[in-house]
Amino acid sequence: MARKRLVSADQPWWMRAVLHVYEFSASLRLAVVLIFTCAAVLAVATFVESKYGTPAVQFGIYGTWWFGWLNALLAWNIFCAAAIRFPWKRHQTGFVITHIGLLTLLFGCLLSRRGGIDAQLPVFEGHVEHRAFEESHHVELVVQPEQSGSKPENLPIIPLKTGPFNWRDYGTLLPTFPWDFSRRHDAGDVLYDADGIRVEILDFLADSRLVDVPRLKLKLVMPSIPGRGEMGDQELPVFTVRSPDELAVDCFPHGLGSQQRAGGGLILFWLAGSAVEVEAFQRCLPEGSLGSQGQIALLIDGQVHRLQVEDVVDQGRVPIEGTTVEVEIPRWVRSASLAPGDDGQGVRLIEEAARSEETARPGVEVLVHRPGKPPSRLLLFADLPHISVPDFAGDLHGAYWYDHGEKSSVELLQGTGEGGSRIDIVQGPDEKLYARYWNRREVVWSQELPTDGKEVDAFKMPMAQLRLAVTEFIPSQEPKKATLPHPFDKDKVFGMKRAAGLFRVTVDGQQEEMWIAGIPGEPGDRTPRADEMGIVRGDGRFVSMTMPPDAIDIGFGIRLRNFERKLDPGTSQPSHFSSTVDFVQLGESQSSLRDDVWITMNAPVDFKSPTNGQSYRLFQESFGGPYVPGEHTYRVFATEATGENLYYSILTVNYDPGRGIKYAGCLLIVGGIGTMFYMRAYFFKSRPPSVTTTARAKAPAPRKVREPATTA
Repeated sequence: MARKRLVSADQPWWMRAVLHVYEFSASLRLAVVLIFTCAAVLAVATFVESKYGTPAVQFGIYGTWWFGWLNALLAWNIFCAAAIRFPWKRHQTGFVITHIGLLTLLFGCLLSRRGGIDAQLPVFEGHVEHRAFEESHHVELVVQPEQSGSKPENLPIIPLKTGPFNWRDYGTLLPTFPWDFSRRHDAGDVLYDADGIRVEILDFLADSRLVDVPRLKLKLVMPSIPGRGEMGDQELPVFTVRSPDELAVDCFPHGLGSQQRAGGGLILFWLAGSAVEVEAFQRCLPEGSLGSQGQIALLIDGQVHRLQVEDVVDQGRVPIEGTTVEVEIPRWVRSASLAPGDDGQGVRLIEEAARSEETARPGVEVLVHRPGKPPSRLLLFADLPHISVPDFAGDLHGAYWYDHGEKSSVELLQGTGEGGSRIDIVQGPDEKLYARYWNRREVVWSQELPTDGKEVDAFKMPMAQLRLAVTEFIPSQEPKKATLPHPFDKDKVFGMKRAAGLFRVTVDGQQEEMWIAGIPGEPGDRTPRADEMGIVRGDGRFVSMTMPPDAIDIGFGIRLRNFERKLDPGTSQPSHFSSTVDFVQLGESQSSLRDDVWITMNAPVDFKSPTNGQSYRLFQESFGGPYVPGEHTYRVFATEATGENLYYSILTVNYDPGRGIKYAGCLLIVGGIGTMFYMRAYFFKSRPPSVTTTARAKAPAPRKVREPATTA
């Protein structure tokens, strides 16, 4: 029998509108649409979790506002479908119980979403920890007056909504759905603006690395050799430019380059500080015979001048034809190196000890005299031009070329000895790469080096021609540390990631942009590193800024008695690991609450906090170590009871306030469905007989009338 409609023509319009909405809310049509929508969303969520991990699906779907409204609308439909049939009949008992169970389940899910905790608690053997760290971060600001004795002021904590991905991946490496509907900060959002302090977030990296820049990665392309087949490409270690120490900062203001042997030759990389230096690099090439002591090429007033060292050394000032410039070479050293200057400033050329004829490394000191100007001094190395010292103040640069003679094939193949083939690479101020190839006797080519992976000729080997290609290049105008993104890896746990944010901080009109690394959730307390803190000075004060992880105090301490790890036979992969812990009361006494608790994989332990009354479930998630004596971590965290190896255990701390309610809702749903079957409410209920069938059953059967017999 159909349910009686609530809307009638004699009702006011507003009541009819409300009742229409009420009836639609309780309708089967809406229920079907919501159920299919939820099924589609859960299917997408399963795919998202499989591809991007649990934190991503929590961020992109389960934790979004629209998914919450979808659940609320489903709960409203369930409530209206049950309420509109009130008062309920006896055969509707199972129907009502099932709907109450569904509402109970959804309410438990709401509690879990709003107040649930899923964090990691790391603890070293022999130590006690009570803080569990979540994957999110927040910003802390501390204002320190410059007046001595003044106390610092802690400003309110600034929450961050950043998500599990690098921001630059949105819209490029990541699909549009479902991240655009998630609540997170955008580039340029103002996080704090009060009392002359303004903090804006410009970029965020969920997983980053700190590297030296400029940074260059190369590969040597090995050709196929008859009889040996494909040799394979050789990826070379990273080339960087590092900042010099205090003694060499005047001589190398643009940093010290790096060098590596590969493919039977030497590859050098350094940073050019001016366009004139790049011009000298490209034009100061050797010509003709190099003589017994080599040839120098100098770029003076836009012109390249070449001199044979043997003709100038110890000859005093030698004029340069067609100019007013004089060149002097007071010192030539067959095996030279640099040492601090006699006056404590700069560097000087010295004779190296224990150098044979085969491993000579010649160097030369050059003085350039120009009228009315102090002499320019250059220290040039033939085989290591990246440590040559030009005259940066006078913008005078040059190169020294030296022929070491014939090299044996073993030396050429192994790259041993000095004077072999060499590829010089510099980054110019235009952030382009320039290179030249010296094959022991002449410069084969000098050109701009492509950074798009295009190959160029490299070392010529006795059996093959090698090729060179740039695989990564990160330019920089000066040697420094830079924060770069790591590719997304869903299997990488929170403790292995280095989050970093780019902030614009303004204090009393003084503005700075800085990358600040997130402080990792590690056991123990430590002082933030330089890359984990930013400082901006204002008027009579400075503001320090850090980005620590969101931490939860569980209300009791966990002491790690022992960590045990077992490996698969013949491998370094752990097959089993577990922790033996004590639950202790916080405070000086640290009295025991529960001893010798064994936590292992797939065997969680429940414990109720004595301070906040919350019941936590602890899982064995991961571990760190082993650390051995002599390592910094061992020295800091080892105790008297620590053995040869020191471990720390990572436990997952889970708190689910809706767990019991969700269990109760599931039991009600099962009970309601069972009740419907038991009462045969819908599937097996017999139909009442119709009026026509009843009347036909009560009517008397017609009597059969015999017809009279007939006669012929």
